[in-house]
Amino acid sequence: GICVLLATGTPTLINNLLANNYAQVEGGGLCIESCNPLVTNNTIVNNDTQKGGAMYASGCDPVFENCILYGNTANTSGQQVCLYGATGASGFSFCDIEGGLSAFDLYNSVFNGTYVNNLDTLPGFVSPSPSSGNLPVNVLSDWRLDTLSPCINNGNPADSYTAFDIAGNPRVIAGSIDMGAYEYTKDSATTAPTNTATGIRSQTREDSQVLLSPNPFSFSATLQLGHPSTGTLTIYSQSGVQLRKITTTSTNHLVIPRGDLPSGLYFFQWLASTGSCFSGKMIVE
Repeated sequence: GICVLLATGTPTLINNLLANNYAQVEGGGLCIESCNPLVTNNTIVNNDTQKGGAMYASGCDPVFENCILYGNTANTSGQQVCLYGATGASGFSFCDIEGGLSAFDLYNSVFNGTYVNNLDTLPGFVSPSPSSGNLPVNVLSDWRLDTLSPCINNGNPADSYTAFDIAGNPRVIAGSIDMGAYEYTKDSATTAPTNTATGIRSQTREDSQVLLSPNPFSFSATLQLGHPSTGTLTIYSQSGVQLRKITTTSTNHLVIPRGDLPSGLYFFQWLASTGSCFSGKMIVE
């Protein structure tokens, strides 16, 4: 992903993925100053900063539509959004915003813009990065919508839109526009559900056939690879520190012993010798 600064005029930002960026002070994914942009069908996810994890705006009134703002973090204020000096013309509609208005920092003001038809639920991506910021473990991810994503067909049905999404697929495939940069296509995901408590999908994409179970686990878990594979499994802490690396040859499953891992949340990454990769979360009870 990239971190974007908008500073003049009335720009339009359409069909972009802003993911896993880090800004030192403001606007993990998007920083807006002295302009009134239209931000449409963007996926702004897992960015990190001090103020405004997804977006920081000063002296302007941005309008967001059909966007996903999720998994962003801010150490000081505004997990998703910081609005400073907005006049009331700001708007958020047909978006999926983690935490809703409670994730906004308005600098002791009351939000008096438009906030309608928005979701606050797990977007259901194919293979999201396991944490926010630009840690090495976050490099490989897939931000397309999974089959059961609530963002499918939940964009503004009455608005105009571009002919294609960020991947070059037709923008409307199943009756109504989707939220985010990617329009859902049949081959982009599986039908597996997402655990709403942990954010862990019960199964990965069909083409990888990787499944970790049980998850959470107390003593050991097994990574099912679907077919004999050679590769390396790496386990990371929440801060991105590598804790364990297991290399295996020609096996269709890999047993992961708990060993000395304390109870908590960890991230794992399976990198096959063929170049295919899958990353996810695992919980040790």
